[in-house]
Amino acid sequence: MSFVPIDPTSAVDAVVLPLSHDEALVLLDWLVNLDLEAVPVRHPAEKQALLELLLRLDAQVAPATLTEADVESARRRLGQVQPEIDRAADRRETGTDG
Repeated sequence: MSFVPIDPTSAVDAVVLPLSHDEALVLLDWLVNLDLEAVPVRHPAEKQALLELLLRLDAQVAPATLTEADVESARRRLGQVQPEIDRAADRRETGTDG
């Protein structure tokens, strides 16, 4: 299956998805190492969307200048944020605010 990048200027509707540099870097690294042929999908458009995301992140993050240490640092920083997100979700579920 081949994928043809879609010109983002031709899209009728566009979605802006703000990400931190760390989020973009970790997501890009994951997508680069993902075997798109092994990803379970219900429709070929889902793989196309993943490829589009990969291409756009690649253009924004400048991976040629990044090292594995940069990716690991980004993962570590994001991992420190995750417990706070989990605690906030727990508070919403239990109806407590502290």
